[in-house]
Amino acid sequence: MTLAIGVLVLFSIISWASPGSGVLFNTILNVAQTAGDIHSNNTGTASDGTYWHLQLKTEGAPTEVVIQDQALAPGGYGGWHSHPGPVIVTVTQGTASFYESDCVRHDYPAGSAFIEDGGVVHNLRNESTTDTLRLANAFLLPGGAPRRIEEAQPPTCNLP
Repeated sequence: MTLAIGVLVLFSIISWASPGSGVLFNTILNVAQTAGDIHSNNTGTASDGTYWHLQLKTEGAPTEVVIQDQALAPGGYGGWHSHPGPVIVTVTQGTASFYESDCVRHDYPAGSAFIEDGGVVHNLRNESTTDTLRLANAFLLPGGAPRRIEEAQPPTCNLP
Protein backbone atom coordinates (compact mmCIF):
# COMPACT_ATOMS: atom_id res chain seq x y z
CA MET A 1 0.00 0.00 0.00
CA THR A 2 2.79 2.44 0.95
CA LEU A 3 4.64 1.61 -2.27
CA ALA A 4 1.51 2.20 -4.36
CA ILE A 5 0.90 5.59 -2.71
CA GLY A 6 4.55 6.53 -3.21
CA VAL A 7 4.40 5.64 -6.91
CA LEU A 8 1.18 7.65 -7.35
CA VAL A 9 2.70 10.69 -5.62
CA LEU A 10 5.87 10.45 -7.72
CA PHE A 11 3.83 10.08 -10.93
CA SER A 12 1.68 13.07 -9.94
CA ILE A 13 4.73 15.23 -9.28
CA ILE A 14 6.32 14.23 -12.57
CA SER A 15 3.14 14.86 -14.57
CA TRP A 16 2.58 18.27 -12.94
CA ALA A 17 6.15 19.40 -13.47
CA SER A 18 7.06 21.56 -16.44
CA PRO A 19 10.07 19.93 -18.11
CA GLY A 20 12.70 21.94 -19.92
CA SER A 21 13.47 21.91 -23.62
CA GLY A 22 16.52 22.81 -25.69
CA VAL A 23 19.10 22.28 -22.95
CA LEU A 24 22.37 21.84 -24.86
CA PHE A 25 24.37 20.96 -21.76
CA ASN A 26 24.21 21.33 -18.02
CA THR A 27 27.66 20.57 -16.67
CA ILE A 28 28.47 20.60 -12.97
CA LEU A 29 32.03 21.93 -12.75
CA ASN A 30 32.47 21.59 -8.99
CA VAL A 31 30.60 20.73 -5.80
CA ALA A 32 32.10 21.78 -2.47
CA GLN A 33 30.84 22.09 1.08
CA THR A 34 31.73 24.58 3.79
CA ALA A 35 33.01 23.26 7.09
CA GLY A 36 30.40 25.27 8.97
CA ASP A 37 28.65 28.62 8.98
CA ILE A 38 29.53 31.36 6.50
CA HIS A 39 29.85 34.92 7.79
CA SER A 40 30.94 37.75 5.52
CA ASN A 41 30.36 41.47 5.97
CA ASN A 42 32.26 43.59 3.45
CA THR A 43 32.15 47.19 2.32
CA GLY A 44 33.88 48.92 -0.51
CA THR A 45 33.70 51.57 -3.16
CA ALA A 46 32.74 50.93 -6.78
CA SER A 47 34.79 52.40 -9.63
CA ASP A 48 32.30 55.26 -9.92
CA GLY A 49 32.72 56.12 -6.23
CA THR A 50 29.41 54.68 -5.00
CA TYR A 51 29.21 52.77 -1.75
CA TRP A 52 29.03 48.94 -1.84
CA HIS A 53 28.04 46.57 0.98
CA LEU A 54 27.71 42.78 1.06
CA GLN A 55 26.27 40.71 3.90
CA LEU A 56 26.27 36.92 3.70
CA LYS A 57 25.45 34.68 6.61
CA THR A 58 24.49 31.03 6.93
CA GLU A 59 23.77 29.13 10.13
CA GLY A 60 23.22 25.52 11.03
CA ALA A 61 23.93 22.93 8.35
CA PRO A 62 26.96 23.31 6.09
CA THR A 63 26.45 25.14 2.80
CA GLU A 64 26.93 23.27 -0.44
CA VAL A 65 28.36 25.38 -3.27
CA VAL A 66 27.69 24.09 -6.78
CA ILE A 67 29.26 25.67 -9.87
CA GLN A 68 27.40 24.97 -13.12
CA ASP A 69 28.00 25.69 -16.82
CA GLN A 70 24.74 25.63 -18.79
CA ALA A 71 23.58 26.38 -22.34
CA LEU A 72 20.13 26.66 -23.90
CA ALA A 73 19.49 26.48 -27.64
CA PRO A 74 17.47 29.22 -29.32
CA GLY A 75 13.90 28.89 -28.02
CA GLY A 76 15.04 26.66 -25.16
CA TYR A 77 13.85 26.89 -21.57
CA GLY A 78 14.49 25.30 -18.19
CA GLY A 79 10.91 24.53 -17.20
CA TRP A 80 9.16 25.66 -14.03
CA HIS A 81 11.21 24.96 -10.93
CA SER A 82 12.63 26.41 -7.72
CA HIS A 83 15.80 25.98 -5.65
CA PRO A 84 16.19 25.50 -1.89
CA GLY A 85 18.76 28.32 -1.77
CA PRO A 86 19.85 31.29 -3.90
CA VAL A 87 21.52 30.89 -7.28
CA ILE A 88 23.85 33.59 -8.59
CA VAL A 89 23.37 33.54 -12.37
CA THR A 90 25.88 35.15 -14.73
CA VAL A 91 25.02 35.45 -18.41
CA THR A 92 28.09 34.77 -20.54
CA GLN A 93 26.40 34.62 -23.97
CA GLY A 94 22.99 35.62 -25.31
CA THR A 95 20.12 37.02 -23.23
CA ALA A 96 18.41 35.23 -20.33
CA SER A 97 14.68 35.87 -19.98
CA PHE A 98 13.62 35.22 -16.40
CA TYR A 99 9.96 34.67 -15.49
CA GLU A 100 8.46 34.27 -12.02
CA SER A 101 4.95 32.89 -11.54
CA ASP A 102 3.40 36.33 -12.28
CA CYS A 103 4.72 35.90 -15.86
CA VAL A 104 6.58 39.24 -15.85
CA ARG A 105 9.66 38.97 -18.08
CA HIS A 106 13.06 40.29 -16.97
CA ASP A 107 15.83 40.21 -19.60
CA TYR A 108 19.51 39.91 -18.69
CA PRO A 109 22.02 40.29 -21.56
CA ALA A 110 25.54 38.85 -21.70
CA GLY A 111 27.75 40.44 -19.06
CA SER A 112 24.95 40.82 -16.52
CA ALA A 113 24.17 38.86 -13.37
CA PHE A 114 21.12 38.31 -11.17
CA ILE A 115 19.96 36.15 -8.28
CA GLU A 116 17.29 33.48 -8.39
CA ASP A 117 16.04 33.56 -4.80
CA GLY A 118 15.50 30.26 -3.00
CA GLY A 119 11.90 29.04 -2.93
CA VAL A 120 10.78 31.23 -5.85
CA VAL A 121 9.03 29.35 -8.68
CA HIS A 122 10.50 30.49 -11.99
CA ASN A 123 11.36 29.59 -15.58
CA LEU A 124 14.47 30.78 -17.37
CA ARG A 125 14.15 30.97 -21.14
CA ASN A 126 16.17 31.77 -24.24
CA GLU A 127 13.69 33.83 -26.27
CA SER A 128 16.17 34.28 -29.14
CA THR A 129 15.47 32.45 -32.39
CA THR A 130 19.14 32.54 -33.43
CA ASP A 131 21.50 32.86 -30.43
CA THR A 132 22.56 30.30 -27.84
CA LEU A 133 22.18 31.31 -24.19
CA ARG A 134 25.08 30.36 -21.94
CA LEU A 135 25.17 30.75 -18.16
CA ALA A 136 27.68 30.24 -15.35
CA ASN A 137 25.78 29.64 -12.10
CA ALA A 138 26.77 29.41 -8.45
CA PHE A 139 24.26 27.65 -6.17
CA LEU A 140 24.35 28.19 -2.39
CA LEU A 141 22.33 25.32 -0.91
CA PRO A 142 21.74 23.63 2.42
CA GLY A 143 24.18 20.68 2.55
CA GLY A 144 22.79 17.65 0.70
CA ALA A 145 19.65 19.44 -0.56
CA PRO A 146 18.60 18.93 -4.19
CA ARG A 147 19.83 21.56 -6.62
CA ARG A 148 16.46 21.87 -8.33
CA ILE A 149 12.85 21.26 -7.30
CA GLU A 150 10.40 20.62 -10.14
CA GLU A 151 7.29 22.82 -9.95
CA ALA A 152 3.93 22.89 -11.69
CA GLN A 153 3.33 25.52 -14.35
CA PRO A 154 1.63 28.44 -12.56
CA PRO A 155 -1.95 29.06 -13.67
CA THR A 156 -1.01 32.77 -13.92
CA CYS A 157 1.53 32.17 -16.70
CA ASN A 158 0.79 30.43 -19.99
CA LEU A 159 4.42 29.58 -20.86
CA PRO A 160 5.75 26.01 -20.96
